[in-house]
Amino acid sequence: MQIPFLTFFVIYLLGLFMFLLLALINIYHIIRFGWFSLAARFITLIFVLISIGIAAITAMFLLPIPWSDSFGLVQLVSFF
Repeated sequence: MQIPFLTFFVIYLLGLFMFLLLALINIYHIIRFGWFSLAARFITLIFVLISIGIAAITAMFLLPIPWSDSFGLVQLVSFF
């Protein structure tokens, strides 16, 4: 049985979508209830910058992967 790498990429994209949804809810609540505080603005900026940095680093790792390739479960089980 062959599993394409694209399957794992779709799972990663679903996780990324969930993170973005929760991050937008988080940022909305910070803006709605604490935007007048300098600390809230600073923390929001740090959160956004770190999130963009992590997304850029994962994009650098994911770009060279040939997503059309696949691997077999038999090969994986025989490895162990």
